[in-house]
Amino acid sequence: MLREQEPQIALPSRAPQRARSDVRSNPTMANHLEGLVETIKSKVRALKKTKKPYVKMDKSSSVKVEIRSRKARKLIDKTLKHADQPAKRGFF
Repeated sequence: MLREQEPQIALPSRAPQRARSDVRSNPTMANHLEGLVETIKSKVRALKKTKKPYVKMDKSSSVKVEIRSRKARKLIDKTLKHADQPAKRGFF
């Protein structure tokens, strides 16, 4: 049972449908993609650049005294808080 080939009917031609992934056939899409790649490259280059480290300054003696007095004040406050609560036995 051989089938006879049906005669093909010529349909009116339309513009061929382009695949979205075919960048070569669409020059504006290729330019857009090229610009996008360049933007990504420049951002990666900017991230790779090392920032100049800042020079860390030494603390002056007055700042050191201020830090020590703050720590001492916190310790005194903590001690007084625990001294005011005789029911609790755990100190630290």
